[in-house]
Amino acid sequence: MLAASPEPTVANGAKILRACLQPGQYATKYFNIFDLKSGDIFLHPAPTQDDEVKFNLADQLKRGAHYYDMPQIHEQLAQPPRPLLPNMEGNLLDKYKPIPDREPKVTTHIRAMTQDVIDGTLHRDDFTAEQWKELAPRLEETQAEVKSFGRLVSLTPVDRGVEGGKRSYRYRMEFEKTLILQRFVFDEQNKLVSSVTEDIRQNP
Repeated sequence: MLAASPEPTVANGAKILRACLQPGQYATKYFNIFDLKSGDIFLHPAPTQDDEVKFNLADQLKRGAHYYDMPQIHEQLAQPPRPLLPNMEGNLLDKYKPIPDREPKVTTHIRAMTQDVIDGTLHRDDFTAEQWKELAPRLEETQAEVKSFGRLVSLTPVDRGVEGGKRSYRYRMEFEKTLILQRFVFDEQNKLVSSVTEDIRQNP
């Protein structure tokens, strides 16, 4: 498609991206096109529809730190900026400080699961069915990413709580090359419900 119409226009870009949409359970949620000279961003929040939202990076940065809910972005662009939620703020690695490790078995379990990722020996029984279904198609990709961080040096708890009746833990994970703030959620059977990277920083 690029060979047939090589002009770098928004219309051509949108046409090519629409041809690349992934259907099914993990369907493409949106796509965007960036004009690197002007800073204009052309967002298509409903990729299967002729729906385009244009905004400018410099203008948005002038408004300070804020966010948009993708489904409501048309309305929210005309409204006052929405302040970032706590989990959107930067430098979370500095915000969370070490706490006493009152559940060392959880820490040991998370360390073992991390090593299983590196070794490519994840155990299906460690995950809920929903989480395994999401993780399984990208096991090799996840393994390569975690391996790129280097050896796991330390695992430090920085926060614990309850989310919807499930246990939530945040850990500062120090690898040889990378620092990560990772949040883990376990159900009552001690199966992993979700694992989310909330902050990441390269070691100097």
